Amino acid sequence: MVRLFLFLVLFSFGLQAAPVTVIRHVPPEEGVDIRKLYFKDLLVLALEKSKKKYGEYLLDQVSTPMYQARAFKSLEQNQIDVVWSMTSNQREEQAQAVYIPLMKGLLGYRVFIIHRDKRDLFNNVGSLQDLADLSAIQGHDWPDTKILRHNGLKVITDFKYLAIFDHIDRGRYDYFPRGVLEAWEELASTKHNHLMVDPNILLVYPAPVYFFVRKGDDALAERLAFGLKQAHEDGSFDHLLFSHPVHKEAFKKLAVSHRQVFYLSNPLLSDKTPLNEASYWLSVEQLTGMK
Repeated sequence: MVRLFLFLVLFSFGLQAAPVTVIRHVPPEEGVDIRKLYFKDLLVLALEKSKKKYGEYLLDQVSTPMYQARAFKSLEQNQIDVVWSMTSNQREEQAQAVYIPLMKGLLGYRVFIIHRDKRDLFNNVGSLQDLADLSAIQGHDWPDTKILRHNGLKVITDFKYLAIFDHIDRGRYDYFPRGVLEAWEELASTKHNHLMVDPNILLVYPAPVYFFVRKGDDALAERLAFGLKQAHEDGSFDHLLFSHPVHKEAFKKLAVSHRQVFYLSNPLLSDKTPLNEASYWLSVEQLTGMK
């Protein structure tokens, strides 16, 4: 269970004890990567929205950054109380998911890093079958690889992330699908000057990120679910999602109204995924015309 500490509040008639829920979490993986600060802000929002019903809280950020595998292990061992992560069947078996997507599926919005000389290839893509005639490259064990292949796309893999940029630069493969929050930032830091983000195509598939808590920690799971639902109802969830500086910049560059959108299915999702809750998911229409 989430640790409960007591703090003393001074009232006019004496001292009274009030419970404070202390919630331990890891810092962002990359430390200074402001993309990950959104999840911390959303955690605070959910706790604030639930404070009236569930009481005061205190966030305790552990000092050691953790990659996700270690974070889930620490969650199991009661060293931390909450993790945010893209879901998988394994993670949903390992920990208790709060089934409200934290980014409304934004991680499943994919654009392509391509070589400038291949731009015309994508100008002429009119169907998913046309795209299937081209070759994508992904990381060897990335979940996206399985999703793309499940939808009939040709995918080659490499164990080394940086090598993928070399392959695209040398024209060995046609496109490198990346999340809309990743593509432009990655291009800005690469040494390959002949690469660009294709302006024509957008892939969309459900890829939820959830808060995860320890199995059996129903109190925290219920509180986070309540707070997130409240934020959805009063509009503060969407405000945070769309106003976050990294998101705003990505939406501007995406220029979704000029793109052909292909919707893919995700075979990796559990049957608990709230696919029928429309308000939990971002729609292409919401992004059209955003500046």
